[in-house]
Amino acid sequence: IFTLLMPFGTLAWKVNVFSAFCGAVATLFFYLCAKLFTRDDPASFFGALLFAFGGIFWSQAVRAEVYTLNAVFLLGILYLLFLWHEKFHDLTAAESGRVLFLIAFLYGLSLGNHHLMLMAGPPILLFVLLKAPRFFRDWRFLAKAALFFCCGLAVYLYLPIRAAMQPDLNWGNPSTWQNFWDHVTRKLYGSS
Repeated sequence: IFTLLMPFGTLAWKVNVFSAFCGAVATLFFYLCAKLFTRDDPASFFGALLFAFGGIFWSQAVRAEVYTLNAVFLLGILYLLFLWHEKFHDLTAAESGRVLFLIAFLYGLSLGNHHLMLMAGPPILLFVLLKAPRFFRDWRFLAKAALFFCCGLAVYLYLPIRAAMQPDLNWGNPSTWQNFWDHVTRKLYGSS
């Protein structure tokens, strides 16, 4: 979608710009998270600059890679969690639930970008469980959260649809159930 919105440049250049854009958004979320913790604008700003211009992050933000988008998802989810934690007592149960549904959706969507987000799932669940165990006793809330998670995860449904169109580049050809499963479970990447 990002590449379609840009009126000029080659596709490769647009994808590189998208990576840089995601790096900037991730830096913004880093700043917002730091500000929630420190309540100190200059320190949060300086920390965000260190994050943005750090060698590894910078190297990923200036080329077409998945890591800056992954950083957007992770830091965006963390920001929502920290904000939810801070405002928890001011929110109604419905408002609190909506924030958690958004987090569930973003987490599902993030898994379509990079499997590393699997490691973030247990700490996120533990954080919510410790803060608001009542949500885990409400089966309707859990069902809605699972639905939002699955809606985010549905980004994977694009793979067999696109594979059926026989594109020139078709990593793993996920047009069959087995190929789709192998792609989603990263079997194609081998054991290393």
